[in-house]
Amino acid sequence: ALFFGAAFIKWVSRLFVRGPFFVISPNGFSLHGISGIIAWTEVIAISRTKTKRTDTLKFDLNSAAAATLKRTRLSRLIHLVTGRPDNVLIVPLRDLNCKQDMIVAKCASYFEAVKSSIPHAMPRASVALSAIPIPPPSQEFSRQKPWFTYALLALLVCVYAAELKFAVNANKNGAPSPLTLAYLGGTLGDRIWANGEWWRLFTAPLMHSSTTHIFFNGVALWFTGKALERLIGWRWFGAVFAFSALAGAMASVYFNSPNIVGVGASGGIMGLLAALFVISFRLPEGKARTGSQVLAVQMLIPALLPLLLGEKDVKIDYAAHLGGAVAGVLIGLFILKFWTGERPEPRFGLPASLFAGFFCLIALGSLIPIIHLRSLIVR
Repeated sequence: ALFFGAAFIKWVSRLFVRGPFFVISPNGFSLHGISGIIAWTEVIAISRTKTKRTDTLKFDLNSAAAATLKRTRLSRLIHLVTGRPDNVLIVPLRDLNCKQDMIVAKCASYFEAVKSSIPHAMPRASVALSAIPIPPPSQEFSRQKPWFTYALLALLVCVYAAELKFAVNANKNGAPSPLTLAYLGGTLGDRIWANGEWWRLFTAPLMHSSTTHIFFNGVALWFTGKALERLIGWRWFGAVFAFSALAGAMASVYFNSPNIVGVGASGGIMGLLAALFVISFRLPEGKARTGSQVLAVQMLIPALLPLLLGEKDVKIDYAAHLGGAVAGVLIGLFILKFWTGERPEPRFGLPASLFAGFFCLIALGSLIPIIHLRSLIVR
């Protein structure tokens, strides 16, 4: 809400700009929302991003210039909400009533003229004015297919088929009954707190209560996996899902009534979406970043808004949604913190894969108590 609200305010504010929005000269440039003139000597690099929907000119400033920038209140709000670095200024070329290519050429010529006149005053700067700049490998989506996403989808389908096959009583409307879900590994506060059946935290995220339930979760996982796994690799993708699914199951047990059975991969998927939104800021501005953020927001808001408004639905585990989303934000920030620019994938891939493997190992080992519980009621 803050992101889209601030973006709308920024767009509307441009309708009331008095005077020129963007002014360039041989000495520097000025931009609406920023007081003073930015000298070309304070610019490190200029780049242009042009897609079907956007056309922007980005100026990277040195630390001294960034520290002296004085922004208007609205400009500071937009800057804070979008998470843009302090040393970056963006000019929306499509909003200017001018010839965009001419403006870019002028800026490049002034910038190069000033830099060439003082070659030893600053480190060599760069100008990149291609229509769609090509990011380094660590900042673009891999073309490799998201095999882990496919495998996870297949696993969820197999688990659901097993729920129907090994039901402890008759299926209800073609779906496993609550009693079946309880005996086959759904979270149940009474059993976890009283009997120490903590393994349910690992099995419940792999189970579903109906065909509709697994269908919508599968669709969400499909779209999220295609974006996130290709960005961070299968090791971290598996770790994000496992960590978020575990956090969602724990939140479900803690906040829900102890006699409610909880199942579903929603917590893990919410974590993937939240992590996708956070990690998308590593991508260069353009179609890839915007598409990832829109996908995450479109799915996260409907899944969390009813909980924030105080609504409760026994059939929808909003606590698991919230727990998974919070976990996704935390692990997404962790990935960004330790992901250096030259690496194609985040660091600590081996520990991440070991954690995902540990989650799978516990879930597999849970078959022993599940078989025992089922044998008590099915003779």
